[in-house]
Amino acid sequence: MARVKALGRVRRALVRVRGSSAPPSLPASLWNGDRREGELRSAAPDAGGFAGLALVSVAASAAGHPLSLAPGAAPTVEIARGA
Repeated sequence: MARVKALGRVRRALVRVRGSSAPPSLPASLWNGDRREGELRSAAPDAGGFAGLALVSVAASAAGHPLSLAPGAAPTVEIARGA
């Protein structure tokens, strides 16, 4: 039944992200505490860190919480907002 209820619903979104560290090796998991929220798919060096694209859960995208590159680590990746 769960598959029928989820049929046709978007579960993930491709979003722009910015990080405050050097670009990690790809693909890299993105975490909110101990919960895996998505995956960093591309990254390029940018002023003071990196910019990239990530595939994250719709809930994480809507909440806009900063994410980390390791479970339980301090957040270093932010979902970019606006144009």
